Amino acid sequence: MMEIMENQEQKTNKDSLPLERVFDNPAAKVLDFLLLNQKFDYSESDISNLANVPPRTLQRVLPSLLNEKLVARTRKSSKAFMYQANLESKRTLALLEYIKATMEENLDRLELVQKTDN
Repeated sequence: MMEIMENQEQKTNKDSLPLERVFDNPAAKVLDFLLLNQKFDYSESDISNLANVPPRTLQRVLPSLLNEKLVARTRKSSKAFMYQANLESKRTLALLEYIKATMEENLDRLELVQKTDN
């Protein structure tokens, strides 16, 4: 039983995004999504669907991300507000650097595995 749980945990950690892997909560999923897709702004509905966070959970998490200035409201499109990562926040930029470093390490690890397989 313990072995099955460890295998599931390893798979989940391996497949999850950098912040989600460390913090394992909906706020991390939202931040991962917005930081990795920072060229655009998104409605709550888009974020919910694309970040795989239930709408009610997003409604609960989004105010704290706005309050902490990690996420910014950019504009209103018809009836919906649009959001994106707040790249003017030093903390948001630090999270982005963490994501970049994690992705670089993962690529380096993948290259090493590929070299040893050849």
